[in-house]
Amino acid sequence: MATVFARGVVVGLFLVSVLMSTAQAQGVMCPDSNAFERCLERFDRNGDKELDLTELQTMIDAASWYARWTLGSAEGYMKRCDANDSQTITGMELMSSSCLPTCVQQRGLYTAVC
Repeated sequence: MATVFARGVVVGLFLVSVLMSTAQAQGVMCPDSNAFERCLERFDRNGDKELDLTELQTMIDAASWYARWTLGSAEGYMKRCDANDSQTITGMELMSSSCLPTCVQQRGLYTAVC
């Protein structure tokens, strides 16, 4: 069982490294902020244009299993990205340099959930 898990982790890391190196080689452009905001509206259940912890978890759960593994937890995003300590995250906070500092990371999240 442990070897199956280890192989899964190795395959996941390999896929992430290939995607990131391909993205860097192609000069990945950051996702358009308007498109990102429209994408996040899919997960905003109460229509306040902000994602609370439950909505953020729903967004992460919408990604494939290997993307979820690389994206991390909703709690981690909330801790890292909630700039004003409102317990909600806006699209602009997600795209900020303190949350997802590179275009590769922003594109990765956008591709995984949108």
